[in-house]
Amino acid sequence: MDLFEKLGEMAKSVGDKANETIELGKLNAKINDEKLKMNVNFQKIGKYYYDRYKAGERMDGNVQSYCEDLDAASKKIDELKKELDNIKNKTDAAKAARAAEDIPESASESIVCENCGHLNKPGTNFCGNCGTKLK
Repeated sequence: MDLFEKLGEMAKSVGDKANETIELGKLNAKINDEKLKMNVNFQKIGKYYYDRYKAGERMDGNVQSYCEDLDAASKKIDELKKELDNIKNKTDAAKAARAAEDIPESASESIVCENCGHLNKPGTNFCGNCGTKLK
C-alpha cells in the first residue's frame, strides 16, 4: 500500500467515526426528548389524582400518603411566605421610622441648606442631601 492509500483510508475511518458520533448524539437527544415527555405526563397524572384527592376522593394507599405529603409541603410553603412577609413588614416599618426621624418637626425649626434647599434637622452640621456645611 502506498502512502496516499493509507492516508485515504485513515481519512475515511476518521469520517466514519465522526458520523457515528453525530448519529449517537442525535439518538441520545431523541431519547432525552422522550424522557422529558414521559416526565411531563407523569406530572399530569399526579396532578389529576391530586385534584381528585382535593375534591374529597379517597385515594389508594401510597397515593393517599403522597397527596398528604403534598398538602404538608403546601402548608409549609404558606408558613414560610408569612415569615417572609413579616420580615419585609418589619424592614419597611424600620425604614419608615428612619425616614420619619430625618424629617424636621416643623419647617420653622429646620435648617435650610443654602446650596440645595433641603430641610435639615436642628443641630445638623452638614446637609443630608448634598453634604454642604450648614450655618
